[in-house]
Amino acid sequence: MDNPLELREAETAVFKKPLTSRAYEWVQKFFRVVAGPFRGQLWKATRAPHAELVLDVLDREETRKVFMIWPSQGFKTTTAIGWIFTALQRRMDNVAHAMADEKAVNRMLTGTVTEAIKKCPPLRKRVKPGGFTKDEIRFDDGSAWIGVWAGSDSRTRSFSAPIVLIDEEDTYDDPGVVLAIEERPDAYHDLGLSKIIRTCRPKGNEEKSTIWADAQAQADCWLVREAVCPACSHPQIMEHADLFALGRIKDPKLIRSGKLARYACKKCGYRWDDRARDKAMGLGRWVARRGAVDNGVIFAFHLRSWEIPGQSLSDILATWFEAQGNPRLLQKFDNNICAKPYKFAAIDTDHEAIAAFISKRIPHRQPPEWTLGLTLSGDMQKDHFRFSVCAHGLAPRREVIIDYGEVGQFSDLTRLIFGTRYDTADGRNLGIWRASLDTGGGKNKNEADTRPVQAYLWLASQRPGVVFGTKGMSRKTPGVLVKRSVIETLPDGRKLGGGLALYLIDTDAFKRDIFWRLSEGGAEEAPLMFHASTDEPYLKEIASEKLVKKKGGKEEWERTRANHYLDCLVQHVAMAWWQWQPSLAALSGLGVGAPTQTTETEEEPA
Repeated sequence: MDNPLELREAETAVFKKPLTSRAYEWVQKFFRVVAGPFRGQLWKATRAPHAELVLDVLDREETRKVFMIWPSQGFKTTTAIGWIFTALQRRMDNVAHAMADEKAVNRMLTGTVTEAIKKCPPLRKRVKPGGFTKDEIRFDDGSAWIGVWAGSDSRTRSFSAPIVLIDEEDTYDDPGVVLAIEERPDAYHDLGLSKIIRTCRPKGNEEKSTIWADAQAQADCWLVREAVCPACSHPQIMEHADLFALGRIKDPKLIRSGKLARYACKKCGYRWDDRARDKAMGLGRWVARRGAVDNGVIFAFHLRSWEIPGQSLSDILATWFEAQGNPRLLQKFDNNICAKPYKFAAIDTDHEAIAAFISKRIPHRQPPEWTLGLTLSGDMQKDHFRFSVCAHGLAPRREVIIDYGEVGQFSDLTRLIFGTRYDTADGRNLGIWRASLDTGGGKNKNEADTRPVQAYLWLASQRPGVVFGTKGMSRKTPGVLVKRSVIETLPDGRKLGGGLALYLIDTDAFKRDIFWRLSEGGAEEAPLMFHASTDEPYLKEIASEKLVKKKGGKEEWERTRANHYLDCLVQHVAMAWWQWQPSLAALSGLGVGAPTQTTETEEEPA
């Protein structure tokens, strides 16, 4: 017979003295890392010195909410989970853990949280038999670690919990669900037990990023990380603009391979490499840009990649150089490296301003001496084609439109591509290196076939390796602006023998690049010009769209007039982009300007 005086773990826990030590001390004794290079090891303060004050602030009874606006590899979720483990040693109760969708919740709970609990003896013994499930971890006192996801009303509203962890909220399809999840601790507010922790790397612009907007509006104490120079002890806040490469090198490959990035102390000039930066951050502290820690109730901790020990300064600087001239990559740099939303910049270029980029030194139909190759792009209308011819150069990247016009039939387009020659300024005679045709369009007024079908049949009949069809991407991948697709079937269902190569292009990214280059900032780094005889109607079509912000923060290109020559210009820049293989750099033998990455291939229906 069982001893009637023998108590269960949950019953004896009632009589135990509550944990009084700091979370910062407890996690270093009992909390183990479950992923990455330090997997299985106890959490060490030296690897994340920025976590100490966060844990101390969460320990305070007065604290109601903490925003951790940190990049990837900053230990934000790990820090939050470590503190929650400590809180459960003080008082067992429900924990709500919110993520973007059910799959993300399942991965987090069955992976990170379950593994961390199993490696933590004080908490592991509180899990009831069979308590580990894919969306919930049940404890022996009836409480649970409950997975919550956007889109499941029953999960977000059906229970109370004093502790809420909202993870990567900027990835949620419905940002409004954050408000519903934040209601879970309402019953605990007056008891001084409620805590809301929001951890996220910002995504999108200032209006799309809920963590940034809410932290800016709600936090009565906003903190940033201050470093202390290991040489002179001068405190300072690092900015990525102060990073530089030894020898002032700007080649990303050389910067990465040689680990050339440095930061110079603002007082003594001592050059910090990665190791010195790690030491400087270890000596550093959080400083309040707004409010004060002692009086705070809602806190925002903002951390950037270069402020995290172990992050490569050379990788960060190389990524910055790779992003120059590419608005999409610059936006990604702001989100991923700077941990902030990118600022929306309306683009509305006037044709009169673009006229400044007409080069009086480049005659009509004469490629400059720096020309490495000519491209021809066509924009298909119901009964004719607009076309333009562009000369391309490298080191630096540059383009000039040397010819443009209109032809009537597909046969005229064929003669134009294969029969036209241009004499360069230095005496060479060049034909078209690469040509493209935008395969969009409506029904031809004289034909039963749609224009796209006619275009595909015409493309399939052309000499291989010269003329290609293009189409705007329907699904975008960050950093991929051109990818090769193969279509096997025509839009009307007919089979294309052998298939047809079609290049999908990120028109949004290329338009941003074009208008950046047609500005003072981009003119020096990547000149984009027009021949001396360029007329006003052509320029008006180049300045035919503007980038505007719609409701909800979505950015869209809005057409103000006919845009056929702008569409042609987009194709020119895409044909010379390094992801369209073989690249201009490879064919020219320069071997510059293109990272070593293969072009993605995607099967996409016509």
